[in-house]
Amino acid sequence: MTSKHCVATLALVLSASSLLSSCGREPEVAATIEQMPPSLPPTATGTASGAGKMELVIWNKDPAILAETRDVEFAPKFSYAYPAIVRGERTIWVVVSDQAPETGVLDNADDRSEALRMWCGEKHSKFAALQIDSHGEPSALHTCSGDGRVDSATLGADMKAGTRGRIDFKVNDGKRLEGGIITGAGNQIVGGAESFMETTGDYHFTADLAPASLRDRVLTIGDEHASGVAGAKAAFQKYWKAAGSAKTAEDIDPWFTPERRAHAAAQIAGLVTVAPAAVQRVFNTFTEAHTNSATITGGKAIGAAASVSWEMSLGETKMTCQTLMLQLEGAWKVGNEICSALSSEK
Repeated sequence: MTSKHCVATLALVLSASSLLSSCGREPEVAATIEQMPPSLPPTATGTASGAGKMELVIWNKDPAILAETRDVEFAPKFSYAYPAIVRGERTIWVVVSDQAPETGVLDNADDRSEALRMWCGEKHSKFAALQIDSHGEPSALHTCSGDGRVDSATLGADMKAGTRGRIDFKVNDGKRLEGGIITGAGNQIVGGAESFMETTGDYHFTADLAPASLRDRVLTIGDEHASGVAGAKAAFQKYWKAAGSAKTAEDIDPWFTPERRAHAAAQIAGLVTVAPAAVQRVFNTFTEAHTNSATITGGKAIGAAASVSWEMSLGETKMTCQTLMLQLEGAWKVGNEICSALSSEK
């Protein structure tokens, strides 16, 4: 299994347990009552211009008939930009969209990429989101063409034959961003100059940089010795054991934060649309993954918000993850995970 496929599989199975409505006894985890860090003022909506195209998928009501695809025009008017920590390094996502993003929702989401995915599915908005790594180079591109699904592509200097992205910042002072995004595919050299084989989008954006997410604030300024860390770690360990022995989704659902439940429900709803027979297989994969040992490697907290870092192995691939934990009504609940894969051969 490749690292990319492993990450995608784990991301799905770790958030796919809300197959049924919640019931059953709440988990009992002793915890010191702490205050949730205050929410920050909503980020102002930015502006965007330009034009591009995206691939729209038209699903047939008969699952035996393959979906159709066609190109649709994309003319963004709005933008949103936010920082995200990936493997300890600071990255920036720049989003251009045809609908005004719900900045208050995005600012307060513990997983903004997943919040954008839900926005795509619920509002059928069109957007292109380009991730810029700590070296200023594009590393990922997510697009929503209005059909409710998000296409994801990994970018890199050694991946010129596939999806491409380019960023040109005119302003990037840590508070405000302005510049241009070009998306495309393939590589060609004309007159000694390198360019995309095909250009799929050329956009300009101006946006205030959103504040760091609660997860990233905990990761960067959280206290390893905060009173909530021990309770968050204990709750995570009990959740992991419960997930590995679960017989139904009802056994796991009480452990999750409301946002985690909503994300899981949205993913399952999408799966039901395209492959309803796969729902039970996904749940089985979820429980099987949690029979593996998860080793906690660290934890930090700010009041009632904590981040638990952990590792596990799936075959030859080691997964490193951070899970946001929130103390709600005195009990620690499990939020969304952010995972990355590192080959054990390295």
